[in-house]
Amino acid sequence: KIWLNTSLVQFREFLEISLVLAIAVTSSGGEYKLLMQFSLVFMAVFNALNVINSFSYAQIINKGEIEILNQNAVKEMKTGILFFLFIFFAYLILSIFYDVFSLFSMPESSANTFYAILLLPLFNIFMGPLSQLNIHFRNMDYLNIAQIFKIFLISLVVIPYYLLGEIELLTFVIWKILVEMMFIAILSYGLFDKFGYCPPILDNLRRTNCQK
Repeated sequence: KIWLNTSLVQFREFLEISLVLAIAVTSSGGEYKLLMQFSLVFMAVFNALNVINSFSYAQIINKGEIEILNQNAVKEMKTGILFFLFIFFAYLILSIFYDVFSLFSMPESSANTFYAILLLPLFNIFMGPLSQLNIHFRNMDYLNIAQIFKIFLISLVVIPYYLLGEIELLTFVIWKILVEMMFIAILSYGLFDKFGYCPPILDNLRRTNCQK
């Protein structure tokens, strides 16, 4: 089931590039790939926290100490936000003196698309390591079904393409962000409903929003 999940993730990435090449304006495929590579610097904060905490999360889950899991998730969210903001402001300072995107001959609109893409790693930090927790909870069927549903929703972007014609890369990215947020919300609800996990962003509202 983990192999299936990995395959679905890889297929989704292939599908996204294929859709951009097929429905977006000319040269958007290369621009999208480069922007996603740039955003990996920010996603690395989230991924690094997951690697560091994977074993401790597994131990906590095996002991059934869900409240401790929720508390640790809040701590890691705060750490992740600090590192994310540090990298982001370092990028802003760099961009004052040097236009990173011009080096790759990308249009000025690439900056707006890049900022939109950055919402995803930030939202992931807010919600915690949902995919990883589903694996630790052995909730793979739910995770894989959610992955398939996400792939289906992303592919629906062809509808406005057939209705309106060629679309801008930013439009596709916004669609992808909305789908990703829905996917994250589905995973979050499943973990809360089955296991009592509370997304760290809701920590201050835990008593009302994360209590059955």
